[in-house]
Amino acid sequence: MKKLVTRSVTGIVLVLVMLAAIIASQYSYALLFLFILISGITEFSNLFKESNVRPNWLLSLIISVVSFIITFLVAQGTLEPKYLLIFFPMLLIIMATELYRKMENPIQNIAVTIFSIYILPFHYH
Repeated sequence: MKKLVTRSVTGIVLVLVMLAAIIASQYSYALLFLFILISGITEFSNLFKESNVRPNWLLSLIISVVSFIITFLVAQGTLEPKYLLIFFPMLLIIMATELYRKMENPIQNIAVTIFSIYILPFHYH
């Protein structure tokens, strides 16, 4: 019963924080979800600590944050949509970086890194 109460209170607090961020401004909303994104990328990378797959956490984090900010600014009309083309060179950067890491399972590492970059940031929009 105690876990149910704790989870319920936590859920209510999170909903209130989200509502406050949404009501306050579009930028507070973006900052809240940027924090959630960073936490999600970190947690996702930690899922693979016990496996042979090693996603590139730092590169994943940097590209995810850049992707989130660019898509947010394009959605707000601050940036032109042509800036979304930066995503294609990012894929090449991931592949080139993996060559220099010389880790086991490079294809899986690339796949998991790309998955974390392009699923998590766009999932929050």
